[in-house]
Amino acid sequence: MTAPRFDRPRPAAGLGLSGTPAGLSGFEAAAGPAIAPARAAIGPGDFASAAILVALALLSASCSVAPSLTGLSARSYVEVGSLGLELHLMRDRSAAWGSWEDRGSGDFGLAEGRVDGAGDLSLRLYSGGAAAPPATIEGTLSDSGRRIEGMYAAPDDGSPRRLVLARRNGTGLSSSLRLARVESGSSGANSDLRHPTLFRAVGLEPERPERLRDWYRATFLGGEPLDLRLERRRDAFVASYRSAVGPAAKRGEARPDARWSYTSRQFVVFRSPSLLSLGTRVSSYVGGIHGTVETRFAAIDTVELRVLGPEDFLQGDWQDGLAQPLTAKLRDELALAPGASLVAAGFDGESMRPGKDLAVAASGIAFYYAPGSIAAREAGEYWIFLDWESLGPFLRPGVLERYGLGRGPGEGGRR
Repeated sequence: MTAPRFDRPRPAAGLGLSGTPAGLSGFEAAAGPAIAPARAAIGPGDFASAAILVALALLSASCSVAPSLTGLSARSYVEVGSLGLELHLMRDRSAAWGSWEDRGSGDFGLAEGRVDGAGDLSLRLYSGGAAAPPATIEGTLSDSGRRIEGMYAAPDDGSPRRLVLARRNGTGLSSSLRLARVESGSSGANSDLRHPTLFRAVGLEPERPERLRDWYRATFLGGEPLDLRLERRRDAFVASYRSAVGPAAKRGEARPDARWSYTSRQFVVFRSPSLLSLGTRVSSYVGGIHGTVETRFAAIDTVELRVLGPEDFLQGDWQDGLAQPLTAKLRDELALAPGASLVAAGFDGESMRPGKDLAVAASGIAFYYAPGSIAAREAGEYWIFLDWESLGPFLRPGVLERYGLGRGPGEGGRR
């Protein structure tokens, strides 16, 4: 499936996500700016692996939140009465985001929306074709955040249906997790140009067991607690901004595009006792005509304490073997006529090969393509989702059982 660009008009060519504000890429961007000026301020040691630099989006029903961080929450919901929609929802004040999966149909995507103080909820569930509109949930969050009730409307379905989601009590994790938010500035006008217009990063880190916490910090956070690491990233972003814009501002030459902004949001794709599949969505603007919106994913084996790559799930000649189903899925999502050219539609080639950046969901794997990797950068990002059945010839024996993957109910496991 392709990932529609959030809250931006679709490009005229209908190729999907576009680049309007963003600029930081990957899990390195999740914890702080990956733009060129910021790299110098942060230092090369902070950028371990572009695919997994900071996997901040851990989710648990048991989270401790500092008193100053009221409004932050991380919860999972499952549809009542059917093997259907599952929602991993993060909240920061009125903002809501995360991931969703339909275990019945074997599909997943990203969610974004708002929840107001009265509990009225509006969510957009992004999936489908590059130019396709999202499904929506309009309803309420009630019972102290334990229940979502409302109407679900799919863009290709004529009649909305009533939806009830209940908060999942089991976590599939033996650890508790702590949320953190670091921010500065506001989304309003920046009058003095001494600070970026906005910096906001939201994430979580495991508190227990200590073995997981220590590994996590050493691998992703330079050995530091999450709060401190995010503060350092914010300070580096501000320092980079001042270095780039400050001299011109002092001379009275600063332009409107000198107002930088950065937002990083982490979320969960899937979790089980042995696996955390995580995503980070980053939006940043650092001057110029456009920014970029980008999402990156990582999967962590919480037992062996290591980051997983495609080779941990797939075997054999999977890179060549998956080109045909990936290409067919993309063509189907774009509704291309038989024989129509992907190149003519704006892509770099007629065949899609799998990349190494992937989202592991309960029902399958989504292969992610960053802006500019398979089409013009202005076309934005894409992902293409293949279910386990499509991946079957290349799956490693026992991997679904080992990580609790499949379409079964609960925390994971096959039917």
